Amino acid sequence: MIAGMTYYEICWFFLLYSALGWVVEVVYCTLVSGKIKNRGFLNGPVCPVYGFGMLALLACLHLVMDGVGEGGARVEDAGGFVVFLGAMVLASTVELIAGRLLDVLFHARWWDYRMRPFNLNGYICLQFSILWGLGGVFVIKLVHPTVEAVSTDRIPERYGWIFLAFFYAVYMADFIVTVLEVRGMNRYLKELDEVQARMHVFSDAMSEKIGGGALKTQNVIAEGRIQGALARAELRDKAAEKREEILDRARETREGLGEKAQAAADRARRARDLGRENYKKAVEQRRRITKKILGPRFFGTRRLLEAFPDLSHRDYDEYIALLRMALDREEDPSSEDPFMDDSFFEDTHETDQSSRNARHNRK
Repeated sequence: MIAGMTYYEICWFFLLYSALGWVVEVVYCTLVSGKIKNRGFLNGPVCPVYGFGMLALLACLHLVMDGVGEGGARVEDAGGFVVFLGAMVLASTVELIAGRLLDVLFHARWWDYRMRPFNLNGYICLQFSILWGLGGVFVIKLVHPTVEAVSTDRIPERYGWIFLAFFYAVYMADFIVTVLEVRGMNRYLKELDEVQARMHVFSDAMSEKIGGGALKTQNVIAEGRIQGALARAELRDKAAEKREEILDRARETREGLGEKAQAAADRARRARDLGRENYKKAVEQRRRITKKILGPRFFGTRRLLEAFPDLSHRDYDEYIALLRMALDREEDPSSEDPFMDDSFFEDTHETDQSSRNARHNRK
């Protein structure tokens, strides 16, 4: 026995309270968000944090009652304040350890209380600690006797261990699959970040190319104006016999400068077209990655995003926010698409077209 509980009882209590905790989470999330979601780190209907928390509370209550000389008493006979205090402290401790551990292992926060008063680094807060205490009193006084009656007291061990072996095998498989899914999420987020970085490189390079081409063209045109002004001034100063010679030289200068301006515009246009092609390839790759991330509805990254509305990532938090926007857009297709926007080149193209129209109108 461990702290007044047999191994058989420990296995059943952990499994059942993990399942009951999942029910509590689903009900709470449904009431808050108005949507039914598979709330929990694992894909199956279990929340291990509740199982660990209840085992810790049961163990401590057994130890406390043994210490005051009531070794034969049941945990539901413990004083209400003792149960409240124990549940509040132990559940908060388990939540703190679990939150920190998940953050260290997966670089992500699955819940975040930093916006609530009296929180400890966002992992726990006073409001929920009090709720854990009240919930502990309710469970110990009313729920635990029923849990014992339908599990350890009613199911013989020789049959119970068979059920437990099956359930824990499924439990372990679910845990392994979920870990792989979270690692896959981090891998996809990293790929998304790399694609986004390349898109910035393309757009920055295009801005420089187009801007540089425009400046060169502007400089050439300005040079042509200066040359033209000089030619006109020279024409005024020279005699009439020099007129044709000066006009020919000015015409050659204007034609040469026009060719330079056209060449600069052509280089800028080719650079823009090449950049647009590379940029759109990156956009298409981003589409594919996003589709993989948000593909499966009932498991994987999509389920985790829906199950944990406060989920944030240490390295890729901006992409978590964009993924949430993409999920919201599925419900409201008229909203802005945060991932498929390639307006940089479209705007550039429209600006170029507007400039060409304006030049045509001036002519």
